[in-house]
Amino acid sequence: MSLSERIKRYFNVIVRFFQRNNIVVEVRIEKLIISQKHGYIKLRIILIDGRVIEIREFIDASLTKIKYAYSFLQRNKVIFRYDNAPHHKEITSFPHHKHTSNEKIIATKEPNIFRIKKEVLKTL
Repeated sequence: MSLSERIKRYFNVIVRFFQRNNIVVEVRIEKLIISQKHGYIKLRIILIDGRVIEIREFIDASLTKIKYAYSFLQRNKVIFRYDNAPHHKEITSFPHHKHTSNEKIIATKEPNIFRIKKEVLKTL
């Protein structure tokens, strides 16, 4: 399997993970770029209650996340967002952190889609 096929397979797993969920109305691939060395995906996942999960991942050929952001939104307002943008050097988990709806920044480990889904399900 080529490196680009490996990246494509990984992104397909993410898409199918959300498509197979009864709380999801639509999974929209807003951007998809795959090369031999890198991949980028931006997904917009519409839930049955109108809220949205946005997923952005930029990965290398070994499927290591270089950059990521997982946002949970209601009417374009952040309920929570995990990302690894290097702008909160004071956080012990730098660069990984979580933004909350009340604009707090929390130290956190690097999340994955399973953790995101679990956290979203708790709000239903």
